This record gives sequence, structure tokens and C-alpha cells, in this order.
Amino acid sequence: MMVLKIDESKLLTDMYSDEYFPNHLVDKVKSILLTACKEIESQKPKKLEELYTITCQATELINDLQAKLWTLFG
Repeated sequence: MMVLKIDESKLLTDMYSDEYFPNHLVDKVKSILLTACKEIESQKPKKLEELYTITCQATELINDLQAKLWTLFG
């Protein structure tokens, strides 16, 4: 099992403390970001294009959650 170098305890603390953001959706964002971090740390991209592939996937998944947020407040 890979041990991440990122300190998970500090990740998205402001979103968790803000009542606007439902914790279950923040949990999903956190999971997406941690997955991206694991991919970056394991793949060690050497070119920006390789890094962009990983971060673009994470961005698209997070953007998909925006629709869920809007349905909660719509």
C-alpha cells in the first residue's frame, strides 16, 4: 500500500467547516483529489502533458459534482 506524502487532515478543512457544502459531497471531492495525488506520486509524470491528463480527469469528476450541488439547492 502506498503512503501518500500529502497531509489528508488539512485537505478541504474550510469546505468541511462551511455549512454550504454538504459533507458527503466534500468527501467525494477529497476522494477524487487523493486519487489524483496517488496517481501523480506513483506515475511521477515527467512531462506537463502527463500531469495534465491526471489533473484533467480529476477536474472533470469534480465538475460533475457541481450538478449534484445545484440539485440540492435548486
